[in-house]
Amino acid sequence: MDFPTGRWSAIARVAAFWIAYLAILVVASIPKGTGMVRASIGPLQWGLTSSAALLALTLLILKRERRSPRDIGLDLARGSVPRFLLGTLVGVATYALNIAVVAGLVGGLRAVAVPMLDGRVIALGLCTTFALASMEELGFRGYPLRTLVSRIGFWPAQVIVAVAFACTHIAYGWSWNAVLFGVLPSAFLFGMAALASGGLAMPIGLHMGVNLARSAFGESSGGWFWNLAAEDSAGARIARVAPVTGIAITVLMTLALWWWHRETSSSAPEARMSTS
Repeated sequence: MDFPTGRWSAIARVAAFWIAYLAILVVASIPKGTGMVRASIGPLQWGLTSSAALLALTLLILKRERRSPRDIGLDLARGSVPRFLLGTLVGVATYALNIAVVAGLVGGLRAVAVPMLDGRVIALGLCTTFALASMEELGFRGYPLRTLVSRIGFWPAQVIVAVAFACTHIAYGWSWNAVLFGVLPSAFLFGMAALASGGLAMPIGLHMGVNLARSAFGESSGGWFWNLAAEDSAGARIARVAPVTGIAITVLMTLALWWWHRETSSSAPEARMSTS
């Protein structure tokens, strides 16, 4: 069966994919929401189940459209693990750099080491973070992004995917402030990582790295390794400065990946000529 390949057809197919994505997430959350699994492993179960279902859905769609997993960066290659590890390192560094910048500009912010590490909590957190990052990258930077880029262009595709990514987090119950200052800029960063690296390994690692750093520093609950402590007099200033510096650092990282993408794209024809 031949599928239409026009712009609006691509947008419609991606929209249908996202409807299926939301349905998968709802169904996969039933065991967690009804207490069929322990609360501590509920997010892990949700991420693993959703990721497996999204992978199966993506492969089915690609088969129907007579496309290869390589067309959307879903194939495993020799460089996948190094790119995943690089993405994880960049994600952790991006978050840690913002903490350092805020502490330098405002002062009154420090990281306090936790008195005792909990290996089981850290191990479960690592697995859960990987599962959830894989779930969201399969849902946005896999089939949807690569399908839209090929039909409507690089930046329009990035915008549509980033807005859809932000909307899902609003549906999760995230605040508008967190979505505008955190989720939306990160969506462009993850998308650029996918397009610059040519696959999903790096954006999964990058996504995972950012979330790991948040957990390590205790942004939303008790930290794995440290807890951020702010002096009372600096709290209001930190709240104002941190979102701005966070966006600035994320934009700089995105531009660095864009430059890498441009360099590798421009050198690709020369590389092919030299090996032909």
